[in-house]
Amino acid sequence: MSEEYMEVRRETIPVTIYTAFWIAKGTIHRLAPIRLSDHVNIEGEDFIELHEPRFMDLGKRPLELVAEPGPCFIHRGEILIIHEVPAPAGPPEPSAPAGPAPSLIRIPKHPRAVRACLGPFRVEGNLFLPEHGDLGAYIARANVPFLPLTSATISMPSMPELGVIQVPFTLVNWQRLAVGPAAP
Repeated sequence: MSEEYMEVRRETIPVTIYTAFWIAKGTIHRLAPIRLSDHVNIEGEDFIELHEPRFMDLGKRPLELVAEPGPCFIHRGEILIIHEVPAPAGPPEPSAPAGPAPSLIRIPKHPRAVRACLGPFRVEGNLFLPEHGDLGAYIARANVPFLPLTSATISMPSMPELGVIQVPFTLVNWQRLAVGPAAP
């Protein structure tokens, strides 16, 4: 009897995690091909395991990342924002062959500009909604704590020395919204 098994491999992904009091950088281990959004939205998992952690205490000066012995376990409810650290630009990867046509049952989504405040951070980006979807209703009915934003910028208005971080994709904890969402 022949059984086929999908190969399971672990990926080490560099991430940045933002909380109300510190920023952490490190790596997480996830099974491939699970996406970051799936990894942090796993029901019943209260902690994210961060390897090779470095922390920046937002209450101390000068602002610097300090290495800590790891791994560290960060309570998912304390996370305001999390994103993968973008890889340096390299040569373009060969494009994959075209797959099957998308399912006709899938509802097409369109980008909707969003600006939100989470703790001391301001995040702007695009949330994909059905064409006539209501942003407030979508967030109120979300069944996962972290929602994806694309083409995102993250800033901390009270600390302009941190600059503006631009990432292609980030996850925001909608349960921790202080103000938002509003179109810019």
